[in-house]
Amino acid sequence: MFKMQFDFADRAEEDLSVINRALSGLPLSLVRVEDHKGYNAVSVTFDHAAGTRETTARYGIDHMALSCEANPDEDGDLFTWQVDTSSLPKGQVLNGSVFHDLWCAEHPDRVMRTMIQIEFKDYDAFLILHHEKRE
Repeated sequence: MFKMQFDFADRAEEDLSVINRALSGLPLSLVRVEDHKGYNAVSVTFDHAAGTRETTARYGIDHMALSCEANPDEDGDLFTWQVDTSSLPKGQVLNGSVFHDLWCAEHPDRVMRTMIQIEFKDYDAFLILHHEKRE
């Protein structure tokens, strides 16, 4: 077992791509989130000409520590793991089970292994660990 730690001071949107690039080169049997801290970033864009307003939100990573193992199972399988996040307005999904089902339906080629729900005042954020699905 070994640990990977990521710390981001600038709160740039590249946090997930940095983590996922690091994970993509390491076939692993298991990845666990040991520690994490993050924030909810909300952006509002106004189109005055059209009279519209668009709100987007994302859960960003300030710190993440992962525990990783590269011990193949009885079938010799190792997987390419990735991290995903989502931030949704409160009430958009009723609970974590609903979010799990929605996420899995949108990613039929992936297996969700870990889902952590983080609550903010007006948003529910989700941190997901997943890997490719094998037949």
